[in-house]
Amino acid sequence: MAETSNKIVGLERLAELVAEAKARGEVVGHCHGSFDLVHPGHIKHFQAARRVCDLLVVTVTADRHFNKGPGRPYFPEQIRLDSLAALQTIDNVALNEWPTAVETITLLKPDLYIKGSDYAKPDDDPTGKIVDEVEAVEREGGRLHITHEITFSSTDLLNRNFNVIGAPARDYIQDLKSRWDVQDVLQRLKDLKGLKVLVIGDAILDEYTYTKGLGKASKSPIINSRFLSTEVYAGGALAIGNHIAGFTDDVRMVTVAGDDGNFARVAPVMDENIVLRLIERPNTPTTTKQRFIERFGSTKMFELSYMDDSPLDTATEDEVLSTLDEDMRWADLVLAADFGHGLFTERVISKVREGADFLAVNAQTNSANIGFNLIDRWNGADYISIDENEMRLVARDQHSPIDGMLDDIAEQFGFSRFNLTRGVDGATYRVSGEGTWAVPVFSDVVVDSVGAGDAVLSVTSMLACKGVESELLPFIGNSVGALAVQILGNKEPVRPLALFKFITGLMT
Repeated sequence: MAETSNKIVGLERLAELVAEAKARGEVVGHCHGSFDLVHPGHIKHFQAARRVCDLLVVTVTADRHFNKGPGRPYFPEQIRLDSLAALQTIDNVALNEWPTAVETITLLKPDLYIKGSDYAKPDDDPTGKIVDEVEAVEREGGRLHITHEITFSSTDLLNRNFNVIGAPARDYIQDLKSRWDVQDVLQRLKDLKGLKVLVIGDAILDEYTYTKGLGKASKSPIINSRFLSTEVYAGGALAIGNHIAGFTDDVRMVTVAGDDGNFARVAPVMDENIVLRLIERPNTPTTTKQRFIERFGSTKMFELSYMDDSPLDTATEDEVLSTLDEDMRWADLVLAADFGHGLFTERVISKVREGADFLAVNAQTNSANIGFNLIDRWNGADYISIDENEMRLVARDQHSPIDGMLDDIAEQFGFSRFNLTRGVDGATYRVSGEGTWAVPVFSDVVVDSVGAGDAVLSVTSMLACKGVESELLPFIGNSVGALAVQILGNKEPVRPLALFKFITGLMT
């Protein structure tokens, strides 16, 4: 039996060891999982696996691919690798490089891909990944093998005994689980496929310039930094389109960009399935928000905005209006992402309000428009999602409790569905004639809050349009938000698989 330290290898070396064993005529078994808390069920599973193979190898989900709920992984990847390598039944352990085991199976080509009895019915896997993994192993000449030992859930043990989520969230989820099965919740998200969504909004490029701080300049009182690299991400309505495109293939977008040469930078950051109606606005820059980031710790140091937030000129406004005609007739859901950068003139707002079958809106308050871009411009919208500060600006009330304020604004402006995001205080969702639902925050670990509200708006707008039960909408919305704050800016959208895994982790 190999020493524990020698049993942990890279994937390429693991592939060599597997190939050597198969050349000797040995049967190779492959187990894969997160193994965040190694428990008796795992040990029994590995013992049963070893009985049907000569070489047993295990691959482990990397920390960066973990989406099983707040506070996860509880144990970092190196500790999880060490724990598995200490088990005599396991010959070799490796860290997986991809979100699922499909690529790893293709690389290793095991004879047996071994899973526990929870996966005996692949179609019941809420993430859908086991179906792809079974196809991969069969494609490589192997097969799925199911063990039938006693089972436990690492997620359930951690949630109940290790305080990975706070007491309010734990109590809320236990109550929700008494009425809802996780499969039913995930089905509401799967049912979004085929929804026709038109996004109208301000195009923003998020440019992240990474630097290394050098300290104070020698001859002047300024901080000097060394340039390292620059990355450009989809921001504003562009980011919203990317979020939505993961949940439905039918997405169109109408937006404007400047004639400053940055026009061509928009399409490359967009999901290829989005039909993009990109209208050039003369004599203006493409709205770009350049953030200077200290690479160590991803600390934001400074932001520089390139924009012209004056209203559209008449010719560009006319082009936007004519472009909207066909797309609004096509769409089930029209989502207006109003960042206050000039696209939404009174004529455009009127056109959108009159032509949308179901209208969802966010009117964002930011440093450039605070107090001037409020949701009251969008009276009568079917669904709105804004943050607490944006509501308080409309109410001109900084300190009163939100409940009465929420009712007053919803009634005054005819908002039938009103989702209020509240940061560490979670979310409150109000539906006229039904009631109000308060949901606690699921994670207080924040990498970057930029774009989190847009991610919530994207998914919950689709749920509202589909008529998803009011109790579920803010729960799913808070799950989206918890994932979004783990992403630096809008570097990538919240993807369905990650959301399925997160919700499954919460409800396990």
